[in-house]
Amino acid sequence: MTTQPDATISLVGAAMIAAGAEGSIIVLIIAANEVSPLVVAAQLLLSIGFAWWGFALFRAGERRLELFLLALSVVALGPLGAAGSIMMILMRNITNRFATPFDHWYASLFPWLEKDKVSELYEMIAWRGVGPASRSTVTSFRDVLTFGTVKQKQAVLTMVSDRFQSEFSPTLRLALNDSEPAIRVQAASVVARIENNFFQRSVALKRMQIQGRSDTVLHRELAQHYATYAASGLLDPGRANAAMLEALDHYAIVLAANPKDPTIVEPIVRLLLRLDRPDEAVQILKPSLTGGNISPWCAELYTESLFQLGRFADIRKFLQQHEHALRAETLNEQGRAAIGFWAQAARVRA
Repeated sequence: MTTQPDATISLVGAAMIAAGAEGSIIVLIIAANEVSPLVVAAQLLLSIGFAWWGFALFRAGERRLELFLLALSVVALGPLGAAGSIMMILMRNITNRFATPFDHWYASLFPWLEKDKVSELYEMIAWRGVGPASRSTVTSFRDVLTFGTVKQKQAVLTMVSDRFQSEFSPTLRLALNDSEPAIRVQAASVVARIENNFFQRSVALKRMQIQGRSDTVLHRELAQHYATYAASGLLDPGRANAAMLEALDHYAIVLAANPKDPTIVEPIVRLLLRLDRPDEAVQILKPSLTGGNISPWCAELYTESLFQLGRFADIRKFLQQHEHALRAETLNEQGRAAIGFWAQAARVRA
């Protein structure tokens, strides 16, 4: 196999031969003060020879771009093409000596972070693993991307890539529009990596399904996967809707076996509300509304569905009937206030 220096020498030698031949043709034209048939024939033979040479190299399995560029430029531009090819080959050889290899450059976008106890604690706080104090100095990712240095921005993008959640999609979108080219490239690489991870997971789950596995556990995994993908914030509306519909199809299979399972009912209803299908959400929630003990999440989604349908009288009636139970179970002060507001409105209208 030809080594890189030998290949470069061969290329330069071929280019110099072409330049010499073209130069001789020019000398003949100047000496004769006309373009004779002999000169035209020499130029044609030279062009055909280099074209055949390039084709023969291609047939032999040679795929170096410089070879084809040399053959094409000599045929098209004559001596200028040969001279330009020599300059290109030499400049490429010089710059390659100092250029960072692609693998090293790509690896530098996601550096391996050595972690000690202090850095692990910092990361735990930064990711809200523990609640920061009111006087915490931890900075949000958006602030780092807005005011931080290039190194700080790269560290944030590395963390986002390693532990991506849908809440981080605004951070990625901000990085994609950063003024620093290196940050934009890294952000695009992060998005591509995340999408590839989703794709590989989809392929693995679908392969299990094709191989004959059709239990509810697999359908639940598929539904959760597509729902997470739809909520990632990385998809355009059309692809997000398609992912949600795919998730609903798999959730429906699981729901048929467990019509009152809250871990199935809740994500289905949330998907239906995102797809602007509140009437279906109401029908799916009805079995979970029977009995005296109604979960706060069920009441929240039921009233939201009724609100989207414009059935305000039904909201007032429902919350008036279950006001005390829901207030006792709802930990959110805002939620208790909303329940009281609608229940009071029902009493006023009674």
